[in-house]
Amino acid sequence: SSSVNRYYIKNTLLNSCSPLNNAIGRLLMYYPEENSDINKRKKELIGWHRDVANLTALPHPMYFNQKGEIQNNVKSGIIVKDKNKNEIEIEYQENELIIQIGALGFILSGGCLVSTPHCAMNSQDSIYDLYRITIALFMEPQDNYLIKIPYGISQKELFENDPYSNEYKLTT
Repeated sequence: SSSVNRYYIKNTLLNSCSPLNNAIGRLLMYYPEENSDINKRKKELIGWHRDVANLTALPHPMYFNQKGEIQNNVKSGIIVKDKNKNEIEIEYQENELIIQIGALGFILSGGCLVSTPHCAMNSQDSIYDLYRITIALFMEPQDNYLIKIPYGISQKELFENDPYSNEYKLTT
């Protein structure tokens, strides 16, 4: 980031997310839709938002039918917005992990890294009747870590450069 943004202090984001710091795991479970409308499959399971954490790690979700049997080859259902605000469904395998930038990553990088707007969505015809289970791992600094905007850029400048500043709430 320091080669792209003159305000970023090398290793700031890395040091704030070291293994000695906080990592909060959250088990997320979405239940099958009842009486699903066949013509309305693209249903948000969790609305559009951006995470507060420096980074969020997401393994591929697991899907189960109503009998408790694992269902393979189901897409992730994770939708993100790119820098041009286009919606893109993230495709990754069951043995892969995606990492998203959070609001603290944006602040600590001096705006070089933009926090990722995302949502979980039923985007396939087959998902509406399945249980969806995943774990989100939020990587955050320790409680006593001093979060500061890099020297040389003002808070106003930083947030004026955030393409999503007025569009998505930040969540934990």
